[in-house]
Amino acid sequence: LVVVVISIVIVGFMESIAIAKQLATKNNYEIDASTEFLGLGMANLTAGLFSGYPVTGSFSRSAVNNDAGAKSGISAVVTATVVGLVLLFLTPIFELLSLPTLASIVISGVVSLVDYEEAIYLWKVHKFDFGVWMFAFLGTLFLGVELGLSLAVGLSLFLVVFESAYPHTAVLGRLPGTTEYRNVKNYPQAECYDSIVAVRIDAPIYFANTQQVREKVSKYVCKAKKELADSGREDQAVQFIILELNAVPHIDTSGLHTLQDVNTD
Repeated sequence: LVVVVISIVIVGFMESIAIAKQLATKNNYEIDASTEFLGLGMANLTAGLFSGYPVTGSFSRSAVNNDAGAKSGISAVVTATVVGLVLLFLTPIFELLSLPTLASIVISGVVSLVDYEEAIYLWKVHKFDFGVWMFAFLGTLFLGVELGLSLAVGLSLFLVVFESAYPHTAVLGRLPGTTEYRNVKNYPQAECYDSIVAVRIDAPIYFANTQQVREKVSKYVCKAKKELADSGREDQAVQFIILELNAVPHIDTSGLHTLQDVNTD
């Protein structure tokens, strides 16, 4: 049962915090994920004492509740009371309703929570984040909440490892008339000095990316040498390599050895 329990915890919390953040953004208030997790834990602990079902925040019912104009937790008490009365006295009336009719109520509430503008924004700003968004959306839509969320979390973890193993680096140049140095790809007017290569590394340097960092630095040095040769200055050589490490919060021993090797070379 351990695997089942872990699955219920992950899916329940992910679904609850997802709808909570969506409604918080829509209604302009803040939520605390730790408090939400504590609340879910206490709710499930209490339900377990009375042999109840696992408790979680329902995506569809929360959406319908929000569209109905609910503003506080009292709405849940009112909803539970109405549902109880319906089950006791009006079941014969509603039992003949077809499933598509009931599904249309849920769909009408959930559609308003599909944030198309956020998808467009992610596409313009960061393609990787847009891919994760679409992967989670399509996976949940066609494969179900459990499998869809699991695949989305797995993809997110893969991207974290990938970006950590292949960190962003940039050659820096000085902006004319200032002492500011910026990425020459983003600022073509930035000035680079002959015989000097300034490189910025934007991630921790540790065992998983040391070789990649060294190869990037070597690539930039070779490119600088080629530019000197193409301009007819073969007699000049790259004398200094400046590493800008303000964005590097941590360097392990493998990273230190790599920096030493770069210095030696």
